[in-house]
Amino acid sequence: MAEPAAHRPPAMEADPGASAGHSVGNLAAGVAQIWASSSAGACVVPYLNLQSCNFTGLIPASLGNLMELRHLDLSSNSFNGQLPSSLSKLHKLTHLMLEGNQLSGHVPNIFGNLRSLTVLSLGWNKFEGRLPQSIFNLTWLNLLHFPYNQLVGDISSQVVSLPNLMKLDLSSNSLNGTVPCFANMSSLRVLSLGNNKLHGQIPSSIFEPNIDSNYSLPMLTAVYLSSNNVTEFPHFFRALGNLQHLEIFSCQMQGNVPKWLSNMGNLQYLDLSGNKLTSLKQIPWNNLFYLDLQSNMLQGPIELPPPFSSIAFLKISGNKLTGEIPLSVCNLSYLQVLDISNNSMEGKIPQCLGNLTNKALSVLNLNMNRFHGTIPSTLQKEVG
Repeated sequence: MAEPAAHRPPAMEADPGASAGHSVGNLAAGVAQIWASSSAGACVVPYLNLQSCNFTGLIPASLGNLMELRHLDLSSNSFNGQLPSSLSKLHKLTHLMLEGNQLSGHVPNIFGNLRSLTVLSLGWNKFEGRLPQSIFNLTWLNLLHFPYNQLVGDISSQVVSLPNLMKLDLSSNSLNGTVPCFANMSSLRVLSLGNNKLHGQIPSSIFEPNIDSNYSLPMLTAVYLSSNNVTEFPHFFRALGNLQHLEIFSCQMQGNVPKWLSNMGNLQYLDLSGNKLTSLKQIPWNNLFYLDLQSNMLQGPIELPPPFSSIAFLKISGNKLTGEIPLSVCNLSYLQVLDISNNSMEGKIPQCLGNLTNKALSVLNLNMNRFHGTIPSTLQKEVG
C-alpha cells in the first residue's frame, strides 16, 4: 500500500545505526524541531517513519502539528496509553500505522477529518471497546487492520460502506454476533475474522453473487473464519472462482464436505481441521497444495488426489478412516508431509512409499493404525 520508494517525498526516517532505547521526550523534541522548521518555511515533512526504534511512553500530541504529514509509521515500538486526539488534525494523512505497540483504552473517535486515509493499521495493541463510528466514513480506505486487540461487540454492518476496502482484518479480538453482509464490497481481497466469538451462518453474500445485480466479491482470494462458532458449512463457495486460501478450522462445521466444493478450481490452501466433518469427498484437488482435515469425524476409506497432483501437505490424522492405503499414493511425487495417524486403517504399508523419500517426502506419520507387514526398506534406513 505504501508509495513506491522512487516516488516518496522527503522523509524523516529512523537511523538503523542508532542506539536502542529512545525516550518519548526525544521524539517530542524532534517533532517540535520539525514543526519549527516547517513553520519557518525551511522544510516540509510529509513522510515520517520511526518503525522499530524502541520508543516508549505516550505518543506526543505535538505530532498533530505536522499538518503536511501523509505517511506516519510508529509501528513496532513500545508506545503506551491512548491515541492523542491531536492526530485528527492531520487532514492529509493517507497511511497511519501504529501496530505492534502497547496502546490501550478505547479507540478515540478521531477519524472524521482523516478522509484521505487509505491504510489504517492498529493491530497488536491493547485497544478495547468498539470501533469508533468515524472509521466507517473513510471511503478511500484500502486496508483496515485491527488484529490482536480486545475489541468487543458485533461487527458493524457499516463496514460494508467502505467500497474500496481490499483487506479487512479483525481477527483475534472478542467480537460477537453474526458475520455481516459484505455484498457491495467488490474490491475485497482478504477477509480475516478468525479467533473471535462469531456465531450462526455465514452470509450467502460472501460466496454467491446476486444474479439480479452486481452484488458479488469477485476479487476475494482469502477467507479466514477459524475459531468461531460457525455451525453450518456455507452453500455458496461455488461462486468464488478466485478463492485461493480458505481457513475454517476449529469451528462447529459438521456433515459432509459439500459436492460443489470440487468446483473451486483455484483453491491452493484448505484448512477445515478441528470440525465434525464426516466425509472428504469432492475435494478440489486441481491446484491444491495444502489440505488439513485433522481432528474431524471422517469415515470410510481414505480419498487421495488424482495421480501427479500438486498436493504437498496432506494431513488427515485424528479421524475414523478405515481400509488400506491405496497404491496411488505413490504417484504423489510432490508430497512433503503425509499424516494419517490416529485412524483405524489397516493392511500393508505400500513398499513404493519408500520411493517418495527420494523425491519430496520428509514427514510420514502412520502411528495409531493397524498396519502390518514389512516397513519399506528405504524408510528403515531413514529411521535406522
